[in-house]
Amino acid sequence: MITTELALAIPALIIVSIMCAWFISLAILGVQLNSLSASYARVLARGDQIAPAMQAQLPPATDVKISHEGAFVDVKLTTGRRFPFPHLNKTLHVKGESVARMEVVP
Repeated sequence: MITTELALAIPALIIVSIMCAWFISLAILGVQLNSLSASYARVLARGDQIAPAMQAQLPPATDVKISHEGAFVDVKLTTGRRFPFPHLNKTLHVKGESVARMEVVP
């Protein structure tokens, strides 16, 4: 009896562990996108250009949207991550957004 229960419980435990690790990686990706969007917004608010080194920090296939509204610059970064199991054909989108006030240059 115990062997049968373990044979069913171990694969379920492995699947749950993989999903937990994947969700943690999504949370880390969200923090990275928020940090990068804040850095982009600060640089653009000063009137500078985004350096290639900053662009290299973006995760692959990240959509960058920059908008200027009045005295503010808004940076939105969006990327998608697929579920770790191939039979689940879903993608979760992770977003990071920051707004900075344009700096007055004397």
